Amino acid sequence: MVAMQLGMALLTSALGQDVSVTPTDLAERLNAHASVVTSGEDTCWALLSPQLRAMDSAPDALANLSPTEVWPGMEGWADVKAWAEKHASLGAAIEQAAQRPVFGLAYGREAASEDDLAAGLYVDLGSEDDRIVLPEFHYLDAIRQMTLWTTAEAWRRTDAGEAESALVLLLDEFMVLRRLADREFMREKETALDLISEGLTIYRDIMYAAIDALPGTYLTRMSLHEIPMLRPGCRSLFMPEHDRRLLGALLENAFVAEFGTADEDQFAAVFTEVQAGKNPLHRFGARRRWEQLRDTHDSLEYSIDRVRLIFDDWWRRWQSDDMTQLGQLILNQQSQFELMNVARFASIDAVIHDMQSLFDARDRLMMEVNATATAAGIAAYRIERGRYPVELRMAFGITINKDWAVDQYAVLSEGYRPFLRYRYLEEDRSLDVGTIRVTIPKGTGLLYSAGLNGLDDLAWTHVSERGRGDLVIWPPPRELVRETENH
Repeated sequence: MVAMQLGMALLTSALGQDVSVTPTDLAERLNAHASVVTSGEDTCWALLSPQLRAMDSAPDALANLSPTEVWPGMEGWADVKAWAEKHASLGAAIEQAAQRPVFGLAYGREAASEDDLAAGLYVDLGSEDDRIVLPEFHYLDAIRQMTLWTTAEAWRRTDAGEAESALVLLLDEFMVLRRLADREFMREKETALDLISEGLTIYRDIMYAAIDALPGTYLTRMSLHEIPMLRPGCRSLFMPEHDRRLLGALLENAFVAEFGTADEDQFAAVFTEVQAGKNPLHRFGARRRWEQLRDTHDSLEYSIDRVRLIFDDWWRRWQSDDMTQLGQLILNQQSQFELMNVARFASIDAVIHDMQSLFDARDRLMMEVNATATAAGIAAYRIERGRYPVELRMAFGITINKDWAVDQYAVLSEGYRPFLRYRYLEEDRSLDVGTIRVTIPKGTGLLYSAGLNGLDDLAWTHVSERGRGDLVIWPPPRELVRETENH
């Protein structure tokens, strides 16, 4: 019994003594976190939410499009441009929000105003005195629309000859999204990291399209100082502990703490709500499933111990450096989540998912930050000296910090990770981007990553970020395709 009580403390410091934890109780625990609590209204959310409430729906031309598909040559650009210009006040809010240290959106319906609830600008944990449900992050839809607007506005400014202002706006948005990444739910972190990574590719598109209109001093500052601040290192981006707190509250509701056994009524009720949510058609089958699992599920004590093992293992992996032997040993082992018996710990499997996707999102962002910082450096070199560097190292210490020129995807060689690949083209060079062949003119600096397979294929073909092959960074393949299709 002592071990079980100690395990409850290890599972989450948020667990209290209540017999039943309501959504309101859970919200109070979650809202005590530093990403929410701050003095006064000095948060990103306090500045953004009024503007997001006031936004019109995006034009039909943006339906089902990602920000990477938004640019002046798209179909319906006139409507998109007008929409971006109409909501210019959002740009000022993003600029101010980028200077705030905390994102600040509180969890739960009770924390949202009636206007925010109507606009979907909240995180739903369930009705006030009802059962806890898996969080529904409704506000993330508004954040995604904000990224569409930011991209449209950045291109509008670029088209109007204000390219530096466009890049400043994008960087401000990245800073806001970086605050979002400090939130404690896995889904919030993944969404923020993916949006920043996607945005950095757009940053490179605009940088390339307007290279002759940008000052070299600005791009040098971006390369050496501003863009590297977005790096999500293991000590600057913390583990998603709110998933653990959510699971702790659900276990507290589903088990009889005194005996450590599944509650005859509450176990099935709690996890039926988790699985079926608001879908009444799924509730009957889900209830039957959880009633059957109740008798085979492991005890509260062992469930708590399994959660501790999973999160401790994830923490070790989060902190591990794959450039060391110990780090490689830790990362190459099967994770505790993979080793978990799903039948014995079905409650855990229903609430948390494998954190590997978050690791992948973090690694991709680290690569995109290095790529964009280095691309800004070679672009600055070209602006200031009239040509691209013949070798990448010629720009080190001038417009590029070699610490940020590392290829995050490259295979380790003799205990270190190589720099991003770079070639100064002495003659025109073809590049296959999907089914389209483009030409990179001679005199261009070709910058690329080895991609997810870690092997240098000499950048004859560009693949997507999730493909297996070289990932061309500069010149941006998307802009090369647009140039080719417009000629």
